[in-house]
Amino acid sequence: MKNILLYIWQLPQAVLGSIFWLSLRLTDKFDKKIPTPYGVAYYHKNMKDGISLGPFIFIKSRYRDKDTLLHETGHQRQSLYLGPLYLFVIGIPSAIHYLFWSPKSLKSYYKFWCEAWADKLGGLRER
Repeated sequence: MKNILLYIWQLPQAVLGSIFWLSLRLTDKFDKKIPTPYGVAYYHKNMKDGISLGPFIFIKSRYRDKDTLLHETGHQRQSLYLGPLYLFVIGIPSAIHYLFWSPKSLKSYYKFWCEAWADKLGGLRER
């Protein structure tokens, strides 16, 4: 019952996560699936980087490091806190930041407010 209520609370991102899961599943099998405190993480070779959509985390298979998983788990917590507002408050700003940020930038990608908050919620030190 608790999982159903959490799915409903996070409905917009949970639906997107379900669709994303299905689209990746149709292309190939997931390399690895692991439970997280707030859902599940899937590793897939066709991912570009990582994304968290409600109870779902999708990470490129070669990023099997603990920091990436903890960061995305932080985004899962943001989704739990914000519910239906998550995509507007976190998802869209994070996606725009991802599209326009450059590795040549003098600032770390994780200094952006919603990424820094995800790191903190995931238990990562400032980076």
